[in-house]
Amino acid sequence: MSGLSMVVDYNVFQEGEVAVVLALPPACAGASRKVVMSTAEMNYAIHSSKLDAFKIGLAFRKFRGDGKELLEAVLRYALKDESVAGLQDPGARFRTKRPRDSRPLGW
Repeated sequence: MSGLSMVVDYNVFQEGEVAVVLALPPACAGASRKVVMSTAEMNYAIHSSKLDAFKIGLAFRKFRGDGKELLEAVLRYALKDESVAGLQDPGARFRTKRPRDSRPLGW
């Protein structure tokens, strides 16, 4: 994990380091929220006419405490729990058995 992208209403591009504070959802009902603090560098700010907003790209530079490990654990859990469409096991395509006569398009 090296960064994040987000959509914002205004062009907030800032050269140099910026502070990123993420409030993670509680692990279970009644639990307190965990907060991850990091410094990051903005890589881009692109206006999207489709969204009528700006897409901002941030590259993490440094996390406070165990923030990186905590964020990675929460993301792994969320992706496993939600079965996010579009994600697949990187090795899945190599285990696929194709018919012997299958060829890539254009042959």
